[in-house]
Amino acid sequence: MREATASAVHALGEGRFAVEGRIGWSMPMGGFSDSGAAWAIVIKDGLAFRMKGVASLSEAFRVLREDDWSSIPDASL
Repeated sequence: MREATASAVHALGEGRFAVEGRIGWSMPMGGFSDSGAAWAIVIKDGLAFRMKGVASLSEAFRVLREDDWSSIPDASL
C-alpha cells in the first residue's frame, strides 16, 4: 500500500469514528491503482484502541453498531 487518505470522518460518540477515504498502492508491473475504503475506529484514553478496515462506509457503521471486530470470513468456506 502506498497511501491511505481520509475524505470524511463521522464522529459517533463514545470515541467511535467511521472514516471514509481511499487507498492507493503500486502495481507489480508498474503504475498504480486506488479504490474506496473505510475504517471503523475506536479511540480510548486518546489512543487508537480498535481499528478495522472495510470496503464501504456503511460497513464501517455496521462494525461499530454491532461491535463486530471479527476478521473477514474466508469466502471459500
